[in-house]
Amino acid sequence: MASIILVVFLLLFMIQFLSTSQNLRESVIKAYLLIFGFTAILSEVLSLADLITRQGVLVAWLFLAGLTLIWMIFKFKGKRKRMQQGVVLDWVRQLSWIESLIILSIIFILILTLIISLKAPPNNYDSMTYHMARVAHWIQNKSIKFYPTSIPRQNYSMPLAEYMILHLQLLGQSDQFANLVQWSGFVIVILTASEVAKQINVSRSGQLIAAFFTATLPMAILQSTSTQNDLTTGLFCLIFAYYLFKTINSLKWSDIFYAGLSLGLALLTKGTAYIYCGVIGLVIGGYSIFKKNPAIRLKLIRVFGLIIICTLILNSGIYYRNIDLYSHPLSTATERITNDKLSIKVLYANLVRNGTMQLAVPFPKVNQIFTSRVITHLGDSASNPDSTFPWTRFKIQYLINDDEAGNLLHFILILIVILLLPWIKTAPKEPLYLYAGAVTISAVMFSLLFKWQPWGNRLQLPLFFLGSPLVGYMKDRIKGSYFLILLGIFSFFCYSVPYVMLNSTRPLVPIFKKESHFRINKFFSNRPHLYDEYAEIIAPFYNNRSSVLRTDRQMMYFSSNMSFYEDYQKVMNVVNDLEVEVIGLYLDSNHWEYPIWVLANRNASVGAPHFKHVAVEDISARLDPDIENLPEYIISTRLLNTESTISKEYKIVIDTPSITLLVR
Repeated sequence: MASIILVVFLLLFMIQFLSTSQNLRESVIKAYLLIFGFTAILSEVLSLADLITRQGVLVAWLFLAGLTLIWMIFKFKGKRKRMQQGVVLDWVRQLSWIESLIILSIIFILILTLIISLKAPPNNYDSMTYHMARVAHWIQNKSIKFYPTSIPRQNYSMPLAEYMILHLQLLGQSDQFANLVQWSGFVIVILTASEVAKQINVSRSGQLIAAFFTATLPMAILQSTSTQNDLTTGLFCLIFAYYLFKTINSLKWSDIFYAGLSLGLALLTKGTAYIYCGVIGLVIGGYSIFKKNPAIRLKLIRVFGLIIICTLILNSGIYYRNIDLYSHPLSTATERITNDKLSIKVLYANLVRNGTMQLAVPFPKVNQIFTSRVITHLGDSASNPDSTFPWTRFKIQYLINDDEAGNLLHFILILIVILLLPWIKTAPKEPLYLYAGAVTISAVMFSLLFKWQPWGNRLQLPLFFLGSPLVGYMKDRIKGSYFLILLGIFSFFCYSVPYVMLNSTRPLVPIFKKESHFRINKFFSNRPHLYDEYAEIIAPFYNNRSSVLRTDRQMMYFSSNMSFYEDYQKVMNVVNDLEVEVIGLYLDSNHWEYPIWVLANRNASVGAPHFKHVAVEDISARLDPDIENLPEYIISTRLLNTESTISKEYKIVIDTPSITLLVR
């Protein structure tokens, strides 16, 4: 039944496309925005009546499908001729062989990432702690209201991506489609990058280069098969920039609406969008107000006011819940990821660290030299606690995962493009310079405001999306031979392949059995010094992991920490034999919770046992009406303090290094 959301999307797309003023790409973008807008509104409305259930969500989407079908039939009248024009086929026939090669490369990446998305379950660290765990709680509670939890991010973090996962999980009765939220965003951001390039007068081949640049981004590829939300955030930021430009030029109500909707969705997805969208709005919108004549200026101020109102309405639910519990609209006000001090020194240190993290190469010795040089250059600033995430240290590593992977070639190319733009002769320059300025200032503001953190590469993904149209623009302005263009395409495609195939938690290869000839290579095993030197390149082919095509789905939940697998299984096998209504969860703020729901088969449905966080030290404890009455059984992932109430009142049923079952 999860396909009902796809049906609504297709109907919305047809409605947009049947409108004579809409092109194919913009029709897809608008339909995508509307789907997420509906998801956000439905989640809030259904939650008010505790109707976040499979039946409630299904009825709501069937109702929307009926409305959009009626709307499409109305739009379809008199539009038959356009549908028969073969718009797409005509466009395909005009493609050169290089353009066709680019499209085939993009399709290749999309197909493989789709396979991984469907075969692999959500399994990155954040998904295990809060992305997917909060979805399971919402399903159990039949509501998106806050609940007592030892993992505050389950409450206060922006929830839009998880809202969509929630609907898919209820309708599909599994998390089979959870990764498709990001994968679908990957498809749309590729289309959007080319559409934004078109708006700044980039040629068709330049638009395809912008799309290709986006499709081969390592971090985008890795996140497209996960339940992280940086990719979706970057998509909505890029769409907001697109519609802000359109709104300024047209002042049409439809453009105003989609600008407000895209901004609201971006902010509802992740807090980093406040930086990126804030800079885009201030630079592009602020300059437009300053530049226009007084009459237009007043209209623009009203328009921007409407965009902000639309954004506030869309985010009002999470704002209200956060302020009510944490007295802060975006966080607990105690979990700080922003810099403690703002200064030029902090900005410079973070710019250097954030930039050099993108330069990791598959050679450990080179990365060690880079790391040493940066630390020597920055001195104390390399580990300044005022601008460094607690308990972390700066280190450049070549990693293929959706938290820390770098975008080496793309970073260098974006940097070159930004530096060359002032020297390129073109007219008019203002829109281009405004856009490039917004991208550059966004990068600066990110480094100024946020502490450096090892996983900062994924938080910067929206910057690469925003920069992709500039790459397409530069391709048009710098004339080169077909050989050079082909060499560039080949290089970026080959660079992207390991990130498609060798994701550390969702690998597509090796697809061969351990005893296969392809997994037994004596060249490296007999030369340990070479193995150590090139380990970051060859290890994925020779270690003990298996392809998502060959691995048991339940085991894949633990791919990022296989040592947990047997521990969780042992405990949950005992739990599943218990006939109890409620089981407590005694967890720390960064511990794995979601596998507990999965192994209890409670991640996509209601029923017994009911899981609840106990001995919560966070302010959300006040949301527990039965806080004094602890359940008979408790699952704990914490070290038991002999002075704690839990230790005094409970004894161990089964104990493992990572998880324990306790009984009163």
